[in-house]
Parts: sequence; C-alpha cells; structure tokens
Amino acid sequence: MQQVWPPAAVLPAVCKAPKTYLQTTGDLFAAPDQDTEDKLVVKMGSAQLVSPAWNQSRPWLTGSWLMQYPADYVAEAGGSAAPGVDLSAAAPSEQEAALVADLLGVFMGQVGEYVVHAMVEGPKWQRLGLQVKGVTEPSLVEQVERLLPLCECVYTVKRFVETRSRIDHPKVAQALAAAVRELQREWWLVVVQLDHLQRLGQLSLASLLYYCREPAASMQMLASIAGEAADQDALTSAGLLNLLLAKQRSLAGDRPGQVLLGRLLEAAAEPYFGILEKWLTRGELDDPYHEFMVKEDADVSLDSITPDGQPRYWSQRYRLRGAVTAGSRSSQHDVPEFLNSSKEAIVVTGKYLNVIRQCGQPVPPCPASTVAKLRYSAAAGDSGSPPFLQGIQEALAAAAGALLQLMCGPGPQGRLLSWLHCLKHFFLMDQGDLLVHLMEQPEMQEPHGGLPPHQLQGLLDAAMRSSSVAASPHIDVVGEGVLGGIMEHRSLLQLVMAATCSMDGLDGGAAGGAAGILPKAASDSTQSSLELLLLTVNLSWPISLVVSKRQLLHYQVIFKQLLSLKWAERDLGLAWQSMRATKRLTGEDQARWRSWHMLCSQLTYVVGEVLRFSSIDVLEPLWGELEARLLQAGNMDEVICLHNAFLSAALQHCLLTESHMVRNISVLLQAAHALTKEVAGLNEISTAASSSSSNRRPGQPQQQQQQQQRVDGLLIMSKFCRDEQRQAQLKALQDRVSDVLQRLVRDLNMHYQALLTAAPAAGAAAAAGVGGSAGVGSLGGRLAGLALDGGWGSGGGAAAAGGPAAAAGGGLRGSLLGDSSRDLASLHNLIQRLEVGCHMAGGAGRQQQAWPAAY
Repeated sequence: MQQVWPPAAVLPAVCKAPKTYLQTTGDLFAAPDQDTEDKLVVKMGSAQLVSPAWNQSRPWLTGSWLMQYPADYVAEAGGSAAPGVDLSAAAPSEQEAALVADLLGVFMGQVGEYVVHAMVEGPKWQRLGLQVKGVTEPSLVEQVERLLPLCECVYTVKRFVETRSRIDHPKVAQALAAAVRELQREWWLVVVQLDHLQRLGQLSLASLLYYCREPAASMQMLASIAGEAADQDALTSAGLLNLLLAKQRSLAGDRPGQVLLGRLLEAAAEPYFGILEKWLTRGELDDPYHEFMVKEDADVSLDSITPDGQPRYWSQRYRLRGAVTAGSRSSQHDVPEFLNSSKEAIVVTGKYLNVIRQCGQPVPPCPASTVAKLRYSAAAGDSGSPPFLQGIQEALAAAAGALLQLMCGPGPQGRLLSWLHCLKHFFLMDQGDLLVHLMEQPEMQEPHGGLPPHQLQGLLDAAMRSSSVAASPHIDVVGEGVLGGIMEHRSLLQLVMAATCSMDGLDGGAAGGAAGILPKAASDSTQSSLELLLLTVNLSWPISLVVSKRQLLHYQVIFKQLLSLKWAERDLGLAWQSMRATKRLTGEDQARWRSWHMLCSQLTYVVGEVLRFSSIDVLEPLWGELEARLLQAGNMDEVICLHNAFLSAALQHCLLTESHMVRNISVLLQAAHALTKEVAGLNEISTAASSSSSNRRPGQPQQQQQQQQRVDGLLIMSKFCRDEQRQAQLKALQDRVSDVLQRLVRDLNMHYQALLTAAPAAGAAAAAGVGGSAGVGSLGGRLAGLALDGGWGSGGGAAAAGGPAAAAGGGLRGSLLGDSSRDLASLHNLIQRLEVGCHMAGGAGRQQQAWPAAY
C-alpha cells in the first residue's frame, strides 16, 4: 500500500474541463432515484414496506444534490464551470489555506467552493466530473488535482451507501452498504484528525497529500467496487458476492487489500447465510427479495404430477435459481462461487426438511455445532475446507437421517419397507394365492361390461382377506379401498411401450393416465374381466415420492406379464385334466389325441419355464438385493435411486424391454388360451350329451346311467378327434407354436450373446463407477441410463452430498441389478429349457422324456 496515488504523471497540469478518474461509476449518478412526490413502496409477498416521501425529496439527505447542484451548470466535453469565488488576488499561502479547508469539506462529502463538480455525459450513464476553479497558482492547482481522484471516490462511496441502503435493494446489497458505511466513518475520523491539524496551522497541501496516500488506496478500492457493482445490469446478490470474491482473489500479495475485501465479503454474506441457515436447519425459505439460490414455485402442490407421472413437488417445488445475464435467464445457476460445490446438497437438505414439515411432523433441531459453522469464513477448517461447507454436509446428514426415520419408522407417514412388501405381494405375486382366489370367481370370467367397478372392488377386498396376503405382517398399512383395480384394454406390449416412453420423459403416466402415449386397444366385449384386470394402489404422501404413478406403471407392467402367465398356466392345467379321460379310448383314437396332449404339454412346459424364470430367477434375487441396499441407504435420494434401479432391472431381466420377445410370448399365451377354449368346448358338448342321455332313460338305475354317460363322453371324444377340420386347426396351431417358439429361442440366443459380449465392458465400467450395460433390443436401449432417474434433479444432490448416494450414482447398476454371471447363467438356463420345449413336439419318446414330472 506504500504508493503515491494516483501517479502524478497521468494528471494534466491544468484542468480546463470537469474530469472523471474512476473507470466506471455505473448508475450512481444517473438521475434522481424516484419522483420526489412519491413514497417508496416495496412489495414482499403479501406485505409491503413503505418508505416516507421525504427520504427521496431531500437532496442533501440522499446525496442527490450531486446531480442537482450547481443548477446553472451543464457539463459537456470542453465546458466551463459556473462563476464562483476567485482567489486570484489572494496570496499563495492564503490560496493554499483556502484550498485545504475546501478539500476537507469535500472529503466529508460536502459541496466545495474551489473543488467543484459537474455531470459529464458518459457512454451509458452520466458521471461525476471534478475540476479546480478560482485558483491561479499552478503549483497549487497541480497538488489539488492529484487529490481530485480521492474526491471522486468520496462522492462515489457516499452515493453508493445512500442508494444501496434503501429498502428496495436486496439484503446483501444493504449489508454491503452498511459495511461500506462503517469504513466511511473510519475515513471521516481521518478527516477529523486532518481538520484538527489544519486548525493548528500544521496542514499544508503537501502534508495533506502525504497523509492521504494510504487511506486513498482504500477509498479507491471501495469506489471501484461500488462502481462495478452499479455498472452491472440486474446484479443479483450471488453476483455481488462473486464480484467481491473475485476482487479479493485479484489482490494476491496485497495483504491489507485482501483483509479489507474479506471484511466486506463477510458482512455482505451474513444475510445470505442467514437465509441459508433457516433453509438448512428448519426447511424455511425466508427470502423476501428472491435473492437466495433456491427458489420456490408456490403453484406446485403435493398432488401435482409431471407428464411422466413423477411428483412435481419433489422435483419442481424447490429448484436452483437460474442466473440472469443481459436481460435473459441463462442455463447457469445464480449461486455464489464459494457455495457452488454444495449447491445440490443445499437444495436437497431443505427439501428433506420440507417433506417432514408437509407431513405435519416437527423438524428435529439441528446440532448447535452445525449451526455455528453456517457462517461465512475464508479460513479452512480441520478437513481443509471452509467450516460452512462442513456445516452443510452435517446438516444434510441430519436432514437425511430425519426423513429416513420418518419414512421407515412406525408412524402413519412411514413404514416404507412395509409398503414395498405390500407392492411385492400385490404386483410381483410372491404369494400367488391372491390371484387364485380371483381366477376362481365366476364373475371374473364375464365380459368387462358385466362387472361394475364396485363389484370388482368387492372381489379384490374379499380375495385379499381370504388369501395368505392377509397374514403378512406388513399388510396392516393397507386400508380399505387402497388396493383397487381397473379394466385396461391396452395389451401388454402397449403397456410396455407406455412404461418405456415414460422413462424417456414423454407423456406417460400410469395406466388410465397414459392415454397420450399409445392409443388404447378397441374395447372387445368378449374379453373377460380377468383378461382386462390391472391392479392399482392409492399411495399417500410421502410414500408417493418413492412409488409415484410412473413407478406404479412399471409395477403394473410386471403384474400384467405375471398374470398372463399364471392365467395361461391355470387354463392349461384344466385342459390337461379334461383330456385325461382320453386314456379310455381305443388305440387309434388315443393316437389321434396324442397331438393334443403333446401341444398341451409343450405349452404348459414353456409357460411354466418363463414364469419360473421371471419370478424365481429374476424378481426374487433383485428384490433381496434391493431390500439389503435399502437398509443401508443414507438418504432419501438414494432410496429413490435404488428403487428406480430395481424397477428398470426387473423390466430388463424379465425381457419386457424386448418388444419382439414380448410379442412372441404373447402369441404363445394366445395359443394356450385357444387350445383351452377348444377343450372347454369339448367338455360342454360332452356334458350336454350326458344330460340328454340321462333324460332319455329316466328309469335306468344310477350305475347304468353313469356307465352310459361315460360311453357317450367317449363317443364324443372319439368323434372330436376324428374331425378333419379340427385336426387341421390343431396342425396349424402346432406349426404356429413351433415357429414362434423357435423364433423366441433364436432371439434369446442373440440377446444372450450380446449380453455376454458386453459383460466385460459393463463390469469394467461398474468397477470404475460408471454403470452397467444397457439392454439390447428396440426397447432395452431406452433403459441404459435410467436406473438413476429419480426426480429431485436426478441424483445430482446425492452425488454432491458425497454420501452413500454418490456410490449409488456410480456403480449402482453394476451392483443392484444383480450378479452379471448369475443373470447370464439364468438366461442360459432358460434358453436350454426352451430348446427342450421346442423338441417336445418332435416325437412320442422324446416327448415322454421331456414331460414335467407332474404329468
């Protein structure tokens, strides 16, 4: 700081016009701030702050006299000053004494008689120019001109303090103005001491220059900060803090300058950290000037959802504020640079506490040691980072633990694991007798038009109470009417497309709400209620954060697949029982029925293997890993992340993301139902014939009637198998099943080879913390990067938090989605078993060896 300021070489010998010295003063001297007749009104939500009119109408109170005095002067380039006091006739000593006294008044921000100011037109705003008048001694003029830059700094600082202290400026600007005012008072103490020397006759212009060297450097720094801050359009509070931080960093090696900027930065950041403290410890956004990095969208309610079925409250209620540059909003965030590394953690912490508050629960108090750290300090803590960054991490850990305790605790808003177990019971069918009770109801075989919604709800409630699900320790979280059902006319493939489109962020939503993705299938009155059934569940806040309508659609897709397989397996079992009576036929008729037996056995074997693979080889291991990882989760975002990864993996490994495989399996299920329908028609004919034969012989004994009924049934079966048209239809059905099954095995082999080739690369990526492999196929590729797609900003905050969620963000798909070697082995086992199913129709001996033991 030991420097002559400013260098004399840059100053002219004689000032012929008002001159400016600072690089910019912004809008500080642009014009009076408001009409002097009006009050200053600032709206803050529903409240208003009103400043009296006299705060704007008194120029000597507000500093606006700088733009109004002298009134008869209009400064332009090359203009001259208004006439004033002339010292040309006075002695040099008298001129010097008068100039010293005038400069001391200007140093206090007052109007000068010989150091006069005027408005000079600038490129953007008018500026304050200074000049010396009424002095003829060149040496005195030169010395005074060396002090004119300090005078401009004094006026600039005074104007900045007066304007930025008003209530229409944000708290950060007001705090900075207050800190500058404190430094201004220290400058005034220096001026008072100089005035004392002047009254003692010990102050000359030369000594005044000497005494002002060091204070002038500080005043120049304050004036440059004030000018740059006033020169930027739409400067936000974060931008002002970043400006101070950049200034401090630019003063490397200037210890006094860094201390001064550090003092200003700490004072300006104090109200910002006050908002931050309330947000991190109470979840309250106390931001009347909208200057904090987090903004609130009050229009987003708890029930609002995004087009893809995600809860908008979690992802859009509180978000980072975008930066404003040149009148437009940029893609960057309006965040102070010293908080940039923790911005996602800050957003997430407040969101966690807000969820607790929205549940009507008190927010747990934050530890006093954490609150004490939430103050700006440039000094590094024990870990090498500033203490406020450590405090943010501690607040995040406390909020995450409190929310997890609420979600997984025994309260009415919690019991997340119990809810997930109930979803497993209902949609993943780990206790399948719930479906058995439904399939045994005759009403479920009726067309959709004959089963009103209230009747369907009654059947679901009765099935839940009478099945083993009712004995589950987790089922008590499900109230009356929570589990429901709808009649969904879309096919399984259409639901899969809806689920994958919702993962892509398109207009998705749950069943019944995803009509914008794909057109619904035409309503067919011949479809049974069981064929159209799709379960739904009404989840309340905050469980809907984890299982939103988007995730519920994924559960519904898996349920639809398992329901179709179990229904086909049940119908094939009934058909097999109906065909057991053919063993009493003659050898020729039994040979004709063998094709029916082989097709029924083949379809039963294939459907059972696909069902076993989906439920035992895929869903059970994935669920076990999900449950184990949830017990180790450190925050809510990791829970959401893990759950989404489970659903994505379940869809991939159940082959539901491969459209051609879904289509082939659907064809096999249609063939199973067609075969069952034919055998059911045979039973109806046999029953009708037996009834008619018993009516024709009412006098026969009961034993003879039963014998006659068996004979009539055998005749009908013999006639049935000798029907050439039915045999041709059976042959066509056999050929179709064989062709589709071969295509399915071929596609599975190609899928297996692709996964086998990609497995080493996926393993290396997972070990490096990048992620696993993507699905192969037309729809599988859409799931490549979606395991971590959560909704609060997509896992960014968890990664920023540095906790367990960060690990989930990296190797989650490699760890949660199962052991790759185990998954490949299960898929290879399915391929081998389906290859056996392909050969089951090849001959009697081979078919007999391949039949399941149950038959």
